[in-house]
Amino acid sequence: MKVILEPEVVTKYCEFFKWVSTCDISDALTRLNLDAVRMRGILPLVQFAEGAPHMAGPAKTIRYLPCHYKMQYQDVEYKLTEVVQNTPAGSVLVVEGGEFHKPAQGEMNGLTAVRAGVAGSVGDGAVRDVDAVRKLPLPVFYKPYPIGITMESYVGRSIFAGVDIPIHMAGAMVRAGDIIVGDNNGVVVVPVEWVEKIAEICKEIQALESDIRNRASWDDWKSIYASSHKGKYAGDNDTRPDVFKNRAK
Repeated sequence: MKVILEPEVVTKYCEFFKWVSTCDISDALTRLNLDAVRMRGILPLVQFAEGAPHMAGPAKTIRYLPCHYKMQYQDVEYKLTEVVQNTPAGSVLVVEGGEFHKPAQGEMNGLTAVRAGVAGSVGDGAVRDVDAVRKLPLPVFYKPYPIGITMESYVGRSIFAGVDIPIHMAGAMVRAGDIIVGDNNGVVVVPVEWVEKIAEICKEIQALESDIRNRASWDDWKSIYASSHKGKYAGDNDTRPDVFKNRAK
């Protein structure tokens, strides 16, 4: 059962996650035994400066598939740039289509995303127009391997196959509205029904990390493992959100 949060609640949590390391979020996801929430091998095209906020926003999911023939891409109702220009400000574009290694992130889509106020773009395919894309005030995440950057266009080679649908992105499942967080370590998915709980655990983990960092310079690691480090990954017996607990009653 997917939860729909009010826009102001989404904004509040996105602002919080912009300052939380994806490593801490990943540890919170581990504590909750959540899977298919980490994008493997997805990295920023341009690294974030130390101390600067990183990317966080609700997902706008987009799916691409390979064309059967060159002009087939014109037969669909929408084109990528049309979807991008109508994407709500603060969203993160998540574009699936990397299995066939065609680009879906480039300068024109990037310029359109900036105009729309998009918070970032994530794709598992290649990026083109890379010099221009690097200059945009837009975080762009891509999969460097096997074909991270190309000169090829998706026009005539890929077909727009869906928007706001569940997609698969580098090992993660992404639904429209899930919170996408990306930094120099990579990208994680915060399922929308877990947002409040994950934010709460992240605060605990940040405090534990601070304690571990302090004790690492003088304390014995056996003692650290038995206390603060263990606490990072410990959880309750039932870690499901209240929405699921209530349904079970």
